[in-house]
Amino acid sequence: MCVTVAMSAPLAACANGILGNRGGDTTCGDFLTQDESAQRDTIRTYLQEKGDDPVNLQIDTTRIVVLGFCRTIARDGDPIRRIEGNN
Repeated sequence: MCVTVAMSAPLAACANGILGNRGGDTTCGDFLTQDESAQRDTIRTYLQEKGDDPVNLQIDTTRIVVLGFCRTIARDGDPIRRIEGNN
């Protein structure tokens, strides 16, 4: 299915959910190509991986922080979990 989408739409569509949500392993390059809804889903999964039960405010706040991280000091290939400073 992703091949069909890639032929008719930007490859970023594959990263937005067709291949599955990668949570904290999502790269900044992929995260920045996602629409807001997909970004929120990615952040929700990332926070759940950390053991949190995120609420909307936590998801929105973390999304904004990750956007800033990815747009400034991170490289496209860096996973968003790198924001924790452990990777």
